[in-house]
Amino acid sequence: PINFNPFAEVIYKKSLKNYIFWIISYILSPVVVPLRLIICFFGMYFVQLVGKPLTKEIDINKPLHPIRKKIIEKILQISAKIIMFSLGYFKINEKNIQFKPDLEKGYVAISNHICAMDPVCLISRGFVSFVAKEEIKKFPFFGFGTWIGQGIFVKRGDKTHGEKSAKEIQNRICGDVQQYGIPRKYPMLVIFPESTTVNQTALLPFKKGAFISGKPVSMMAIYYGGNFDHSDTSCPLFKAQLKSLIGLWNNVTIEYFGDYYPNEAEQQDHFLYAENVRSFYSQRLGWPKADCSLTDKFYFSKRHDNYELCSDFFKQNYGKDAKRSSKYVVYA
Repeated sequence: PINFNPFAEVIYKKSLKNYIFWIISYILSPVVVPLRLIICFFGMYFVQLVGKPLTKEIDINKPLHPIRKKIIEKILQISAKIIMFSLGYFKINEKNIQFKPDLEKGYVAISNHICAMDPVCLISRGFVSFVAKEEIKKFPFFGFGTWIGQGIFVKRGDKTHGEKSAKEIQNRICGDVQQYGIPRKYPMLVIFPESTTVNQTALLPFKKGAFISGKPVSMMAIYYGGNFDHSDTSCPLFKAQLKSLIGLWNNVTIEYFGDYYPNEAEQQDHFLYAENVRSFYSQRLGWPKADCSLTDKFYFSKRHDNYELCSDFFKQNYGKDAKRSSKYVVYA
């Protein structure tokens, strides 16, 4: 039997330092939390306040003037830094900075996905354009931020829309890296190939979107400190961020792995390409591979009750009773 579950809450080993951290955090929370909320809402409002006039009466889906594009990117970065600061991420650690993707020359960047703060964290480092699910449009900052950053929205379960989005993604990956020092037309795309959030214990299968083109992918990983489980896959989104609001400070690291250049076999077989990149991540991060699906996640989180729809991997390793509860946790 395996001792990990990508959807369960992770309980970290308690220490005296950890207990002191939370005691002080709870004592100060009546003052700290309201102040942080004010700063956070200001960060969200800032991008709307400055961004809307810049995008008035223009087609955001078409290439922008380089100056307008650069201003929008800076606005998003400033707003993201304010939001991260408001949630206690006073410093974003960048590891192997020498391998950080070239935003003008890289084809596409990929990362694992832990929680809703991942894009905000990456935006603060200059990665402003994402492939996101259609539902993100409804969220403050995230929806407008993805739109103004010229991201691509994908409607899950809609085959026609999915094919259109896939074509748009490939056009961006294959046709936007310019030669002779000419600025690219769009910001570099960032894709989360797992297509959903998981905790920091395993990697889900990588979807093919970032790999169909056969172009090199710029690899990076994001992971959080161990005061608590930062993932919003094991609890509602608001509860996950409430822990960040209360904790006096939080830690996040972006690790850059450099570019993965596919060989001829990987260029011909994008499933092989995706799986080999996933294996690279698994080896570097020390996280095992869990061949679970989004349907498994929805079953675990009680969003549907049809166990027969779950993957064989989920059935074999977790069983019918594996559903989100305070009793179903993973210890780290």
